[in-house]
Amino acid sequence: MTQHDGLTKYQVRRADGQVEAGADYFVMRLDKGNPHALAAISAYAESVEKELPSLASTLRDKVRRYKRGAVVDLGGEESGSLSGQSESISAG
Repeated sequence: MTQHDGLTKYQVRRADGQVEAGADYFVMRLDKGNPHALAAISAYAESVEKELPSLASTLRDKVRRYKRGAVVDLGGEESGSLSGQSESISAG
């Protein structure tokens, strides 16, 4: 989708190709220095800490690295400064 109402900018699909009718997603791009997205991810990490401590830790590390301006690859390693690379995290 390309509408610019703030809610329909991206199409989200499951990695396994399955379609979930009626699923509702909200996508935030982290690598462009959006302080609101980083705050939201920090709040999510706090919220899932007890149930998913590993995910919470991964998200906190990601936020710290993006706040420093680092690019984080899929393996969690820093690879320099922001350059439009992207990454994803699976929450199970």
